[in-house]
Amino acid sequence: MLAFPLYDEQTRPMKDAVEDARAAMTFLRTPRDVDPERLGILGFLRGGHIAFYNGANNPNVKAMVIMACAAGRSDRGGFFDKVRQTKAPTLLLVAENDNEWTDHVALIKKIRQMLHGEGNNAKLIVNPPYKRDGHRMFFEIGDYWQDVVSF
Repeated sequence: MLAFPLYDEQTRPMKDAVEDARAAMTFLRTPRDVDPERLGILGFLRGGHIAFYNGANNPNVKAMVIMACAAGRSDRGGFFDKVRQTKAPTLLLVAENDNEWTDHVALIKKIRQMLHGEGNNAKLIVNPPYKRDGHRMFFEIGDYWQDVVSF
């Protein structure tokens, strides 16, 4: 499973981050100890955004796990087009109280609706509230990780 790192938005443009992730996916198909038929993508926040750009129409991606996805500040239409093009089984995770800066709960529900509309039976798990800021739930491995492993 390839996890896309968080990039500092002030220093790393989104298009460069998407290209870096695409290069990583290409690289992962070459080592002999990697099964190219079993590649998955995991992304958190901006990494979730990047994951959709790399998972859309990519037959090498066999599963995606998206946690508290960000839709980006510009070109949301382009982002949502990538969401609709995603064919790989997808697990969407968010905490019930992840809405302090952006309503990630509403966004991830919209993403699930789009995926379902395209025939992708994405699974959505809205986890119980996490402390004061649900967005921080994914800053550490916690109870939600069992859902990732099971998926």
